[in-house]
Amino acid sequence: MLVREKNGTYTVKGKLTDDVILEKARAICEGRIVGDAMNSPEQGRDLIKGWLQGLEHEVFGVVFLDTKNRVLHKEIMFRGSIDQVSVPTREVIKEALRHNCASVFLVHNHPSGLAEPSQADKTLTTKLCEAFDLIGVKLLDHFVVGEEVVSFADRGLI
Repeated sequence: MLVREKNGTYTVKGKLTDDVILEKARAICEGRIVGDAMNSPEQGRDLIKGWLQGLEHEVFGVVFLDTKNRVLHKEIMFRGSIDQVSVPTREVIKEALRHNCASVFLVHNHPSGLAEPSQADKTLTTKLCEAFDLIGVKLLDHFVVGEEVVSFADRGLI
């Protein structure tokens, strides 16, 4: 078991598997994201890489931001198979309204390790961007996580 001490260090009690270590690392990354401001694709990329990298199934998440681009909440909303995940637009919009966010960025992973956005990724991003526009929420970016992290904004796709 991994125990966090008051001074920020960790103590190992017993044996740890790779899966336990990765899960603890993801939890630490999650804790660091909330409250941080996302002012560039690089900041978003750095903060989400550990969150989704190395998963054996595809997931789709959203990071909800306030008017100062500070993280209000982040959530993996949907889990899929090894090569796809279903993302109902209605459910994503409901969560954006529930968190009363000003903007969002989308995240999903490619378990294959190849972060190149697919045509389905591009179509989904366009569809969600149009839906967010209707409710006054700005879609800042969509990150695809593989061995590297690809930003739709950096590629001019948003």
